[in-house]
Amino acid sequence: GIGRLVNRDDKKAYGTPKEKELLQPASPWYKEIAHKAATDQVSIDLFLAGTSYVDICTLNQLSKYTGGQITHVKNFSTANKDDVKLK
Repeated sequence: GIGRLVNRDDKKAYGTPKEKELLQPASPWYKEIAHKAATDQVSIDLFLAGTSYVDICTLNQLSKYTGGQITHVKNFSTANKDDVKLK
């Protein structure tokens, strides 16, 4: 659907010229949504948590263009009681 993200993490691209592509947003859709939100004076904060790949390069546009913040909890797991940190 619209705004759908796929796993773009390609470890073979690390250290090569192709790595630059991984550091660019995958879709302009998030920037467009951010501009609409900013027009309405809405700021978007993101709290990203998980144990798998998160396309922060694309999602960061939401916070970047609205004056929001990003909090990324790497390797978040309720099994390790990490959820207590968010309360």
